[in-house]
Amino acid sequence: MTTTYRADQLVFIDEATCNRNTAKQAWAWVPIGEHAWRHNVYIRRIKCVCYSSLLSSLSDCFCRYSVLPALSLSGVLHLDVIAGSYNAASFNSFIDGLLDNMNPYPGPNSVIVTWG
Repeated sequence: MTTTYRADQLVFIDEATCNRNTAKQAWAWVPIGEHAWRHNVYIRRIKCVCYSSLLSSLSDCFCRYSVLPALSLSGVLHLDVIAGSYNAASFNSFIDGLLDNMNPYPGPNSVIVTWG
């Protein structure tokens, strides 16, 4: 069974992660004759205590952040950023917040699209 949705009904969600190494890339592309450069900006830096399996002890490291936006033709409907990864409870909390900005089907912003 195939259903056709209007573009204004669709709300897309997808998780992305970043940490202190996200901006560090081994490769760059620039036109011939120009110099490659990198400018890193860290908005917030939170130290976490994490477990190092190599040392079998606790050590300081920097957190990994997960961002989960809900995007539609109307813009960003809902956004959540957490330290660490999403689990079932934090994802359900995100969906609860998103539903406050959704409309009943078949109205605009009424269909959630996600990747599994």
